[in-house]
Amino acid sequence: MTTTQLRALVSRYVEERLDEWEEAIYAPEHLKERALSTCPEEEGGSQWQDIHAAFSQATIEDCEQALRSNDLSMISDIVQEFITKHGLNTTKGSPHYQTLARELLK
Repeated sequence: MTTTQLRALVSRYVEERLDEWEEAIYAPEHLKERALSTCPEEEGGSQWQDIHAAFSQATIEDCEQALRSNDLSMISDIVQEFITKHGLNTTKGSPHYQTLARELLK
């Protein structure tokens, strides 16, 4: 598989995961939680938007650091899921595996 083909496959995979996340976020049980989060904390609110923003930023920073240090361990479970889902023939530590992991981190 070429790098271009791999990038296209990763892009589709990320889009699918984001769609799944968005569907889960708008599930009825999560809508109730977000409605409560608009209440002041003393009334049961959780400041959902602030918590979500902080989590997203931390995730971005963790991925950026992993890319800078070429530490692919934080994403190994996702890489393995990806390999299994798409039936790829690659082994951990191979150049193909490393390219895949870096593309997923991006």
